[in-house]
Amino acid sequence: MMRKLKKIIPLVLGGLLAAAGTCLAHIPLEEFAIGGITLYSKPDQIKAIYGTPTQETKQQITIYKYTLPGLYMIYGNSFKMVMTDPYRNGDYFMYTIETTANNGLGTPAGLMVGDSFEKALALYGMPNATWSGKKDYRYHVTQQDLNEVRKGNKWAIYNSGHASSLIIKVKKGKIISLKLINTAE
Repeated sequence: MMRKLKKIIPLVLGGLLAAAGTCLAHIPLEEFAIGGITLYSKPDQIKAIYGTPTQETKQQITIYKYTLPGLYMIYGNSFKMVMTDPYRNGDYFMYTIETTANNGLGTPAGLMVGDSFEKALALYGMPNATWSGKKDYRYHVTQQDLNEVRKGNKWAIYNSGHASSLIIKVKKGKIISLKLINTAE
């Protein structure tokens, strides 16, 4: 009996650790970039890489019931960044980065708009949560949730563990939007 337990216990523990690693996995912070732009990029750095934006607008933005100065930078019609100035001193911090077209911009691991959702699963594993835009934010992602993401009814949300999220929107199994959001500032 002891021999069997000695063989079974490591297998069970290994399985539990693997499952926990999959469920609790966070994307490394280095992966939180689209087209080389990170959640720590500043407006001058972005312009040094991409040049003058197609559109640059300063207007108020509301985040968590706070109205802050905002800076919107848009390149073409598919690459958009929104920055905030929480201290109202002209020092803008990235709030979101989003790409909505197959424009060659993606994450450092190579995930891009137009890729299959299966590629996101292969690169990053199980999402930390799903959401449909309503009050149904789900932390315990099931296969049914993944099927809803594939159909386009929910977004897949991956977290960094550092108050940042990668939000993936899918339609008919293909990624139609990659969005990074910084919730630290």
